[in-house]
Amino acid sequence: MKPFEQGSTVKLTDRYAKSLSKAKGNRRNWLGRKGMVVHCGKDAVSVLWEGRKSLDYVPLKGVENA
Repeated sequence: MKPFEQGSTVKLTDRYAKSLSKAKGNRRNWLGRKGMVVHCGKDAVSVLWEGRKSLDYVPLKGVENA
């Protein structure tokens, strides 16, 4: 069974969001952002974030249900 179903709402874990926000060249605030799961694989999730048109691939440990 997959941990996230297609269409479910997710957000980044605090630890993963803080590491993304501190990354060089990436000054977006990821702490409050929510997205929709498009595809869930065995070790990563494809997420379509609110306000964006492109998908991001995030490790399973980096997302949680919103």
